[in-house]
Amino acid sequence: MREFAFNVSALLVSISLLLLGNGLAMTLLGVRAQMEGFSTVITGFLMSAYFIGYIFGALAVPKMVAAVGHVRVFAALASITSVSAIMHVVWVDPFFWAALRVLTGFCLVGLYMVTESWLNEQSSNENRGQVFSAYMIINLGSVAMGQQLLQVADPAGIGLFVISTVLFSLAVVPLSLVPSRAPQPIPSARMKITQLFQNSPVGTIGIFCSGLVNGAFWGMAPVYLFQSSFTTGQIANVMMFAVLGGMLMQWPLGRMSDKTDRRNIIMLACVGLICASILIANTDVHSMVMFAIAIGLFGGFMMPIGALCNAHINDHLTQKDFVPASGAMQMVGGIGSIIGPYAASIFMQVGGQSMLFIFSMTVASALLLFTAFRRFVSEAPEHTSPFRALPMATHYINRLQRVRSEKKSRKQKSA
Repeated sequence: MREFAFNVSALLVSISLLLLGNGLAMTLLGVRAQMEGFSTVITGFLMSAYFIGYIFGALAVPKMVAAVGHVRVFAALASITSVSAIMHVVWVDPFFWAALRVLTGFCLVGLYMVTESWLNEQSSNENRGQVFSAYMIINLGSVAMGQQLLQVADPAGIGLFVISTVLFSLAVVPLSLVPSRAPQPIPSARMKITQLFQNSPVGTIGIFCSGLVNGAFWGMAPVYLFQSSFTTGQIANVMMFAVLGGMLMQWPLGRMSDKTDRRNIIMLACVGLICASILIANTDVHSMVMFAIAIGLFGGFMMPIGALCNAHINDHLTQKDFVPASGAMQMVGGIGSIIGPYAASIFMQVGGQSMLFIFSMTVASALLLFTAFRRFVSEAPEHTSPFRALPMATHYINRLQRVRSEKKSRKQKSA
């Protein structure tokens, strides 16, 4: 028991350090790009570049792990991420920064996949739910705390980039000390996106829309806040409130979706996101209390949509399709996240910074209408799988573990 607690704690510390560093870097780069005079559209392009790397990493990392093992891959990717973070201040150029963002996205998705697969291997069927609940709390909590690191030093200097670099480097240490066997190779099988859509049109479009809105928010919200004359401390607090809102709303919406047609709750989240977007657009940015409430509601309705759509897709699948479908969902969400920041930046360039939330409202409205249409023309599935408020990569690995456990159980019974 003591060894299990040590191993899981070490893995959770590693992922926490990664998320702290990335939470800081995502907001810092949006602010620093504006300080360097990059246009809104160029900044949107930079933020989209991260998710381009994310998709390539999701495709390539399983093969890398199969070739050289988890520890070597983790150490290599963490080192590259650390170097990439500090290189932003070595040469301030939008195209160089875009290349660094692609590299960072590639490395970070690999680091998350390696850490989550290892965490899953350390867990048993009896404690996996508790372990991954703790993981989800640490996940969102670390991202929220990462925003607060923005106040530690001046974004115009080198200090915050150094902090991000240090956090990425330190993440190697806890995982390297775990004295346990390496987990099973990370799976790479994927269902075709067209097949995923045929199984669940609402779920597939919903995950794409979730990628659009989340990518736009994380990429361009710091730009919106900087252009609205927020101080560094205020930017950090606003981004933190959005994460905390998402953290608080995941479980209530998820539990509600387990008790009804899940599409009803997807539509509810869309309505909430539309209302929050309108509230933000009409709230005086100098009224920090009201703005914090509005942005908290926005994050609260934005962040659960992806998990709700993930659960809705799983309601339509057979057991053998869980793993390949998870890979396809990751791809669909990644494509949305690539398009989101750049599309939102064009909206902002044409109509002003407040168009970021008009963009989000437009996407949410489209998803609401599509879901309502599908709700009218098709019935809900007879059997539903429980909602899990987990990141996409964790859904992927959890599904694999469930399939393996059930196959092992069937073999034991037949023997």
